[in-house]
Amino acid sequence: WRCSDCTVNRDLCKPCMRETHHANPYHRISWWNGTFHQKAWLRDVGVAIFLCEDADPF
Repeated sequence: WRCSDCTVNRDLCKPCMRETHHANPYHRISWWNGTFHQKAWLRDVGVAIFLCEDADPF
């Protein structure tokens, strides 16, 4: 997984991408499909935006 909006351009595993982006839900990510980096949504790694203040994201 790779983020095109982060200043540090490095590949991350799925859990690391989720952990580093739970506070950045609008960043654009992609994943390596074996041939090229394919666009993806942060929801694909488990990031969600909770609209209720009592909601627990974890």
